[in-house]
Amino acid sequence: MEHKNIISNLAILTRPKGNNENLAFQLEKIGWIAKCLPALEIKPTDIDYLNFPFPENYDFIIFVSGSAARIYLNILQNRKNLINWPVNTKIATTGPASAKVLKDSLRLINSTILYPSLSSKSFDSEELWKILEKSEIKNKKF
Repeated sequence: MEHKNIISNLAILTRPKGNNENLAFQLEKIGWIAKCLPALEIKPTDIDYLNFPFPENYDFIIFVSGSAARIYLNILQNRKNLINWPVNTKIATTGPASAKVLKDSLRLINSTILYPSLSSKSFDSEELWKILEKSEIKNKKF
């Protein structure tokens, strides 16, 4: 009978480049083999600065992922050298990891980031909506 080599404790991480490394490191620390094989690449499209959604022109901006936040903030940094987020522009995102990207990248003066907590069932738009329904923006028209 022929025995096949079976690799146990192998993780293939397919999130976009830059999103796998921390998890790979944590897995390797506990004896796993972690392979980072991004399944797609996230990058900005050509930027039309005349119609770009600068935050000071909006009441509320929702980031759907840490990658989306990183790309948007890089564009702002390159274009306007933005450090302080406009006080009147509310921010929301789908989870703690995306919120961390925003907190680490911005100086938030009198601003908070709305997002599902670590105890939430999931980190997606449905969980974010539950947070938004309870917030001050519930009855605001945008």
